[in-house]
Amino acid sequence: HAQTLAGTVTPPPPPPPPPPAGLSYATDIKPIWAARSCTGCHGSSGGLTLSGTTAASYTELMAGRVSTASPSTSLILTKPLTGAGSHGGGKSFASTSDADYQKILTWITEGAKNN
Repeated sequence: HAQTLAGTVTPPPPPPPPPPAGLSYATDIKPIWAARSCTGCHGSSGGLTLSGTTAASYTELMAGRVSTASPSTSLILTKPLTGAGSHGGGKSFASTSDADYQKILTWITEGAKNN
């Protein structure tokens, strides 16, 4: 017969659902920058401008910050994940399971389209 432990153990929360395929930079990715307060520093400083037009922020990202050949090594993911190097904003993503991290990773994996 089974024994029970005093107290209950709460299982970890399930991982977030995978992001939908066919992500749009304009409607799915660019809004993350404001929602995560990235545009506070990356509005006109911090070596990256994310608050401008969709075309301008996309151009900034594609200038060495996004790697479609190796999506998970893209600076737009690694710097906010680790808070390492010159990223004064610290860790923006708690882990690679973060829903926004996964959304950006999927967008890059799909070719980082300017759509």
